[in-house]
Amino acid sequence: MQEGTNTAKTNLKEKFMNPVRTVILWVYGILGTLGFSYYMFIKITGFSIPCFYYKNFGIRCPGCGLTRMFMALIHFDFVSAFMFNPFMFCVLFVWLAVTIMVFIGKPKFVSKPWVLYTLLIATAIGYLAFAVLRNI
Repeated sequence: MQEGTNTAKTNLKEKFMNPVRTVILWVYGILGTLGFSYYMFIKITGFSIPCFYYKNFGIRCPGCGLTRMFMALIHFDFVSAFMFNPFMFCVLFVWLAVTIMVFIGKPKFVSKPWVLYTLLIATAIGYLAFAVLRNI
């Protein structure tokens, strides 16, 4: 009986200690902690950090609207969240789906580092394109 328990623990450990999964957990943990801290800061003080680019140059950076987007998502207001920053709204759900696929392990090719790097590069290119297109 003990042998079966050890095998189950080993399989669980192998499943969650994959290097790709470990990096994903660290990134989400850090971003989640920072995001929650900033959310609490805004709720307590009523002050949010203004966009440097919009304040000084009058153009919206690709991150403009992210704070308002996440605040809307917390209140399940998906339409407003999309309107605040449409690109990042879509990217958020794409990366969430990819993360779920990586942890489930299906399809197998999603866990390959080259697939994740390609998606990361595509996200960065889309982010830059969105930065240009939103100010035209």
